Amino acid sequence: MIPYLGNKSSLSDFLKQYVPKNPTKWIEPFGGGFNLFFTLDLKQYPDTEFYYNDINPLNCILFEHLKNDDFIKLIKSTNVTKELFEESYDNLIDKPVKKSKKKVILVDNSEEKALSWLIILCCGDIKDIMSKEFKGNSTFEILKYKLSHYSEYFKRIKISNLDYKEVLKQHDSENTFFYLDPPYFGFEEYYINNTFRGESHSELSDELKKIKGKWLLSYYKFDKLEEWYSNYKVVSKKHNLSEEFLILSF
Repeated sequence: MIPYLGNKSSLSDFLKQYVPKNPTKWIEPFGGGFNLFFTLDLKQYPDTEFYYNDINPLNCILFEHLKNDDFIKLIKSTNVTKELFEESYDNLIDKPVKKSKKKVILVDNSEEKALSWLIILCCGDIKDIMSKEFKGNSTFEILKYKLSHYSEYFKRIKISNLDYKEVLKQHDSENTFFYLDPPYFGFEEYYINNTFRGESHSELSDELKKIKGKWLLSYYKFDKLEEWYSNYKVVSKKHNLSEEFLILSF
């Protein structure tokens, strides 16, 4: 639905066979594009509260505005050209940002900023947002046709901009399901406004072992994966990019 690093819609059939039906809460502490959610049949989740969280405020601002019908109309009336893409980039990044380990963009919660970020996600280079490279408007045009179908989805989402540990703490219960899709090991620097680093993976493992709720964790394989999650069920699926590993607490 929303273009983003680690898009899980292409793996949705593999993932959905392991998720519970109609939990009290569905929480994604690393929300990103929330693309697994958009592949669900909401009729199977009539009572579930869906919580989107992301440490990147740009993502949260965008999802807040996607709940608004007027914003949807604005998207549909927008024709993205190379010039508008560059204006959108400059609207978010008002001064040069050097490529570094710390990629941070601070914005206010405005409709204009939300639209600019959506244009950049759809029309820029997902792996290097800071490059200001225009990839064309075809993804944005396709998105415009999808929006009406997902109106109910947007309105079902509750949104927060917190550290993932706070989200685990706030929502943990025996009836909560957490789907976790963190920056993968070695890929942390691809993300804007990201505080997750190499040492954070070990911390995440420790945090998950404390919670009462059910959880499903996505990863690529790395050296410590089997050691950290030796007491949990692990399944995998090869795909065109690599091999996806899922760790399940249930």
